Parts: sequence; structure tokens; C-alpha cells
Amino acid sequence: MQGFGALLIIWGILDYIMGESGTDVYYDWFGIYLPDSIYNYSHWISMAIGTFLVGAGRASASSNGSGVSTPTATTGNSSSSTTNSALAGGAAGAVAGMSAAQMAALKRAQEAAQQYTEEQKAEEEEPEFDAGDMDI
Repeated sequence: MQGFGALLIIWGILDYIMGESGTDVYYDWFGIYLPDSIYNYSHWISMAIGTFLVGAGRASASSNGSGVSTPTATTGNSSSSTTNSALAGGAAGAVAGMSAAQMAALKRAQEAAQQYTEEQKAEEEEPEFDAGDMDI
């Protein structure tokens, strides 16, 4: 459950970065049309669901007695440790639970998206040559 949650968080980050560079990952890559009401929030939705799954997975692992420690919440008076760990874990807990390979893949994806954005900006800045504009 934690692994799937981490993948959803990475997908949300990728969706955000590619959306900023002008690529609609759902339609351009998979042909899925998202309704306009959720299109601008699709990256936030996937990151929120992923964060919840990571927190719930940690709570489940700790309640099963597997020896995995769950962070405890420092705010609120809730007696439910599952609720506290799922909400207090947040994105920081999801990133902390990622393996080194997942972190490296995330960094490569961010660098590739940034490089793509820079290339797109450079293409937009280059003026097109028009032979009719030459004074001879």
C-alpha cells in the first residue's frame, strides 16, 4: 500500500511538472479526457490519495506488529493513532518512506522535465528567418 501511495505521489509531481510545460499527461499519453472541473486539480488529487495511502500503510504495518515504527502526531487530541499517523505523515512522511532508487528516479524525472521546459522556452525565443526582411 505504501509503494502504490508513493507511486501516486510521484505521478502527481510528474503531472504537475509536465502540465507546467504544456503537456497534458492524461490526454497526450493515454488518450484520457479529464473533465474541466478536475483537470486543474488532478495532480493535487493523486498526491493527496498517495499521501493518505502511505500514511495508512504505515499505520497498518505498525498495528500488525511488524516492527515498523509509525510517526506520532504532535498536534490534536485524537485517540486514534491511525488517523494521526495518516494525517500527520503527510507528504514528508511519503518522501521519507521512499527508497533511494525511487528518490533517484524522481530526481531524474524532475531534471528531464526542467530540461524539456528550458528547450521549449529556447525554441520560442529563437526568431524565425524571413528572407523578405533582408535589406540588400
